[in-house]
Order: sequence, then C-alpha cells, then structure tokens
Amino acid sequence: MRILSVTGPLHREFGGPPVAATGISTNLANLGNHVVVLICGQTREDIDINSTFFEKIKGSGAEIRILMRGKISRFGTFIRISEIRNLSKIIRNSDVIILHQIFQFQFVSIVPILIFFNKPYIVMPHGTLTTYQRKQHSIRKSFFFLFTYTFLKFASAIFVAHKQEKIQLPTYLKAKAFEVGLGIDLPTDINRIPKHVNKSFQLLYLGRITKKKRLEIALEAFALAAEKTKIETRFIVCGSGEESEVQALKELAKKLKIDARVEFRGWVDSSEKAQVLAESDCFILTSEDENFAIATAEALAHGIPCILSSKVALAALVEEFDAGIILKHMEINEVCEAIIRISLSGGENYRKSAYEAAMEISWESVSKKWEKCLKVIVGF
Repeated sequence: MRILSVTGPLHREFGGPPVAATGISTNLANLGNHVVVLICGQTREDIDINSTFFEKIKGSGAEIRILMRGKISRFGTFIRISEIRNLSKIIRNSDVIILHQIFQFQFVSIVPILIFFNKPYIVMPHGTLTTYQRKQHSIRKSFFFLFTYTFLKFASAIFVAHKQEKIQLPTYLKAKAFEVGLGIDLPTDINRIPKHVNKSFQLLYLGRITKKKRLEIALEAFALAAEKTKIETRFIVCGSGEESEVQALKELAKKLKIDARVEFRGWVDSSEKAQVLAESDCFILTSEDENFAIATAEALAHGIPCILSSKVALAALVEEFDAGIILKHMEINEVCEAIIRISLSGGENYRKSAYEAAMEISWESVSKKWEKCLKVIVGF
C-alpha cells in the first residue's frame, strides 16, 4: 500500500501523538508498505532537537516531507497556497491517508483535497474525542464544530487505541470505529540496577506535567507512605510543563517535608530515560484521563510494576496481567497503600507479569493489526 501519514510537529514535549505517529509510520514501512510522512509546522531548530523521531522514520525506509515554519505549534500549521500543488500530487499518489489528531490547522486545506479526489482517509484522534477531552476548551471548539463534524463525517474510518476510547466516541462515529491499538518498541536489552547498588525503593513518574495528571495526589500519597514504612523511599519526577505548575509541585513537596526525597529531573532524553527506568521499582500515574500512556507501556516493557488510575487506558492490561495496582477511587489513602504494598514486595512478583503485558502491545503485533484494517478500508 501507498500510505500518507499526516502529523503535526514531531516534538518530544508534545506528549504521546508525535511518538505514536512515528511508531505507526515506521512500523507500517517495516511491513513493506510505501509510507510518506508529512510533518506540518516543524522548525529547522526543532528537527535537530527532536532528531530521534526523524532518524527512526528514515531508518524504516519511510519518506519524510516537511512543511517548514519559523515557529512551532502543537496545532500544526496552515497550508500555504504555494504548497497546495505538491500536496495534491502526494495525495493523488496515495492509496490511503492517515490523519493524526483532530484540531490541527493543516486539515483546513487537506480535508477538502481528500474529499475532492475521493481518497479514503483515516482519522486517529489520539484521545481527543474521549468524554473528558470533549469537555476541555468546549467554547473554543464550538467555533470549529461544523468543520470538525464534516471532517469526521467524511472519514472512511476512525482508528482508536482501545475499547474505552471507542465507547466514548460520539454516536455518529461509532459505526466506523476500528480498535487498532497503539504499540511500543520493546527494548533489546534491559539492565536492571541491582538492589545492593540502589538500596532505596524508587517511585517514578515519567511524562508531561499538567493538571490532569494529578501529581499532587501522588506526592501526598508518597509523603504518607514514607511516614508509614521504614523502607528508604525516593520519588523521581521526569518531565516538563508550565513553569508555574512545576513550581507548585515543588512547593507542595517542600510543604509535605519530602523535598529531600523527591527529585524533579525535568525532561529526560532517551539515554537518561533508559537509566531512570533501570533504576526504578514502580511507575505511578494518577491521571484523570489517558488515551494510551506511552510512559506506562515503557515501564511495563522494562519490567516495572505500575500504580495507575482506572482512567488510564492501559489499566485494563495491567489488571489483566496482575502487573501492578489499579486505583478505583484515586484517594490519597488508597494510593498510599498501593505504594506500600509494592514497596514491601520489592516489585519482584510483578516483573514477569509486566514483561508479559508489554508483549501484548509490542509494535510487532500491533502494526499487523493496523495493516489489516487499512487493507479492509482500501479494498486490498
């Protein structure tokens, strides 16, 4: 198949969609498909900063086309008139088009071209159509309702990551929804840090720092757990966010008198991430809404048990394989008890289960499902 994959900027701090779009494109190319990745709104500086994405795509044999801009935005970019002709040619030469996310400026021009040429296109919302996300910025979204409705109505299919996301789709989209999943690349070698070297129990948060992650709950529960157990504990927080939000969490850690035990490392690159995963004994995510949670998947792939909110999509997988603890109410005492339970066990009983769970979401298996569904839609 000739596949065109359209995405906004590939930026490491834009959460899961850039990672997912890269993984989908590269693994479809690895299966022998001709894949062109159209990246809308990248700056030259950001290509260097986010070189991991581009190296991965090139390594798979997929082509990269970039609509360069002077300023980067997580909402992509409007298509210039001078770019329309070349874009139309790429679309005509494709069997199917995958559009990542929904609220992206480039779709204002791309969707009419797709409809004009009667090209089948797939929309991957990346969680933007869940009940939680539809309530966010509702006034702003109402201005784009007519276009968004048309954009989704004409789509050949809506690809979602999991059953929970499919259930929450608007009624008019459910009939064309395919549960295709998302995946991760399993690490080829995992070097766990021996406990005689890393004697403390290390709790890990990895991801963007935003309000919906509810990190304050994790911090308060960690503080309570530190009081109740004699085990030496540490909490490593990796990720970036608005300066005010990060500062508020640091002040909370100080107020709870755990600032000596909590380390805010900021954004970590791939080598630093591998190191922190190797050092950690438990991953925690007390989020109000997560469409997939790539950091959770990475933790499982490294044999790390997870403490997850029931609102995290991968919670069902973790529960199925007994690879951690699922929080039903996300109350501080409940989170505290989960931390203590895993710290007392050392996490060892969960490691094999975590590895087995990660196998279920490896790109090796997930990409084949993607390809099969695309062939059904295209008629191959």
